[in-house]
Amino acid sequence: MAEDRLQPAKPLRMEWKTTFKVEVGVAPDNFTYTLYTDFFTRRSPFFNAATSNTWSNGKTLVDLTDYTTDIFDAYLHFVYTKEISLKQPRSGLDGNDGSQADTDETAGQQLAPLIRMYVLADKLGDLSTANSVMDELILQSDEDKMIVSTGCANDIYEHAAQGSPLRKLVLDWYVHDAGPIVDSAGLSQEVLEAIFQEYTTLRYQDYEAKGRGVKNGFHASVSHMVASDKCRYHPHDNDHPRCT
Repeated sequence: MAEDRLQPAKPLRMEWKTTFKVEVGVAPDNFTYTLYTDFFTRRSPFFNAATSNTWSNGKTLVDLTDYTTDIFDAYLHFVYTKEISLKQPRSGLDGNDGSQADTDETAGQQLAPLIRMYVLADKLGDLSTANSVMDELILQSDEDKMIVSTGCANDIYEHAAQGSPLRKLVLDWYVHDAGPIVDSAGLSQEVLEAIFQEYTTLRYQDYEAKGRGVKNGFHASVSHMVASDKCRYHPHDNDHPRCT
């Protein structure tokens, strides 16, 4: 008799009849979206919790009014097509023009839509989308030789959670890529303290490395660090293993 073999579990078939609604934006730029429950709750712990009986109490209108319809459209476009398509912003991340980290006055504004999209995907717990947007953010920054404005950096540090990959990226941009032309007066105390602490740590590591006759990553740019560690700014879980 042939030995029984364990067969790999087949993914559950997607169910397309059940939907829920999401309210996005504020008037006059607001819209109520209808999403497929099974499709979006599989990729988003936030949507899964929001549509559960224990949280929603039978009501399935999810509140995402803190986000614009442009950004939510871009999120849906990526989910369905795997393409990142964003409109150019009217202003910086927080809706106000800020001083820039390099000589290009539009740098922070050009990166702001990607940052907003990342923040949305991160809130939803959609790691696949968040990691793809992060890769695009780094690629655009490297190709256009720009980093976020000081105002944008302040907003990220104010709203992103401690240990957020987005915080780590901003810190690395200002420590490794910013160069001498940085308006430090425009940075918040929290950002300046993080930069100083990172500089101090890297200087010590650089000193120790030189004593052993080896190089460390003090002078490496963000793009070089990503080239050696593709997952540097990626969160992971069982469904999203580290990059190979």
